[in-house]
Amino acid sequence: MDNDDDIGADSRGGRKGKRSRVNVQASNYSEATRPKRVDEFATTGTRPDYKDVDRLRRYVNAQGKILPRRRSGLSAKHQRMIAIAVKRARHLALLPMPGILAPR
Repeated sequence: MDNDDDIGADSRGGRKGKRSRVNVQASNYSEATRPKRVDEFATTGTRPDYKDVDRLRRYVNAQGKILPRRRSGLSAKHQRMIAIAVKRARHLALLPMPGILAPR
């Protein structure tokens, strides 16, 4: 490898060193795209209920999957309770199962 054109390349032909990535601060990115969500169950003092389908639909996406905590803004305790309530509502056919499209 005496050729000056290959400066920066290693013996295997790849790039020398680690890949450089553009640093995007997650906090600035998330604040710009959507507002910070608060745990509505903690603020109101209520508990998730499988019979309250309208409220449960806020925590389920269009495919029927339960939204993650980072997206829903719930505490770990209330996220677990939401998961149980959604699964009970699915079992009673109040909410659709994931992967099965609801009729339009």
